[in-house]
Amino acid sequence: MLSNQKILYVAGQEFHTLSELTTYMKQLLGDNNEHLDQFKEFCHRLMDQYAYLEVIERMRPVDDLALYSGDFEFGTDNPTYIEVEFVASPERVLRDGDSDTMLQEFISAVAVRVARDLFALLPIAKVLVHVEINANTVLSVIFVRNQLCAVNFRNESATAIVKHFPHNVMENNNYLDSVDRMQL
Repeated sequence: MLSNQKILYVAGQEFHTLSELTTYMKQLLGDNNEHLDQFKEFCHRLMDQYAYLEVIERMRPVDDLALYSGDFEFGTDNPTYIEVEFVASPERVLRDGDSDTMLQEFISAVAVRVARDLFALLPIAKVLVHVEINANTVLSVIFVRNQLCAVNFRNESATAIVKHFPHNVMENNNYLDSVDRMQL
């Protein structure tokens, strides 16, 4: 978000507010109002995206998941969704010899929780989650707000909930293999 604390540099000039930037663009574009309107729309979308990331940074919605996972990275290039990737740490929770079904339930549960927290925090339509273990993506899922809100969390396992959404997860002889990341 542009404010007195944030500075946007364009063409060697710095701008502290959207108004300053708009005035500059009016001078550049002259009487071409169509391009100015497109530019304003772009600026508002850009501000929303940065504002979303700033809200995540300030509110830190997934900090309480540090025991189970870490290295959360958030990003977006569109104000309708957030993409998040993180490293799951099943060794902190599961015992040696626990089944890979338990591992899949664990990573699914953390993915669902991350999506629910982000939907509660931001006015976005989708959350794209990538879960890594040992530098391999083992789950990639696109959660959709209205579908996730309709899920009965008391009656379904996290693995079953993930199956309601577009996702990539591959079991090979009860072992989670690396999968391709979903894209929007």
